[in-house]
Amino acid sequence: MTSVCDPQAWKTLLESDFNRGYLAALVLVLALTAALLILKFVLFMMFRTRRASSVTVNTPEGDIVVTRDALGEAVTRELERYPELYLRKLRLFRRGKAYMLTLSCEFRGSSGGVPDVAGQLRPQLKEKLKQFFGIESLRSIKIVVEKLAVSGNFDTGAEPQEKENTAAAEAPAATADDDAAARL
Repeated sequence: MTSVCDPQAWKTLLESDFNRGYLAALVLVLALTAALLILKFVLFMMFRTRRASSVTVNTPEGDIVVTRDALGEAVTRELERYPELYLRKLRLFRRGKAYMLTLSCEFRGSSGGVPDVAGQLRPQLKEKLKQFFGIESLRSIKIVVEKLAVSGNFDTGAEPQEKENTAAAEAPAATADDDAAARL
């Protein structure tokens, strides 16, 4: 068996045109594979979604940094116009230069549903954040309903409890023999 470091073996290997073409294609495939893996890693690092603690607004005079707390206060003020929603948590994410806002809310709906309220809230909230802070890089507002406060036309579940209570009242009383058998 010949060594890879042996110059005579390389000279013999590269004598024919077929072998030279085969090695060139092999080197090309390996180089392209390595380049694609590096490109995939770079793109993944650039465009991954990360949590953000603030939004940076670029202006000609300098950058303005708006913290998540300030955004939370502005969102809470805007939600005062919507008594159906109560803000429980605000999360801010960043992908590249775009920001995404996630509002975790409690829904206290009595008229209309979440899609109706969300459809009205999103454009107004984007406009208010643009007006207050100059934030134009907010791409989406996701509304997550974490809790449903029972009010209005929602079924409270009173009927199943009544059925359980009536079923317990109709059941015959347990005897002493049944209690003794249960202990065994």
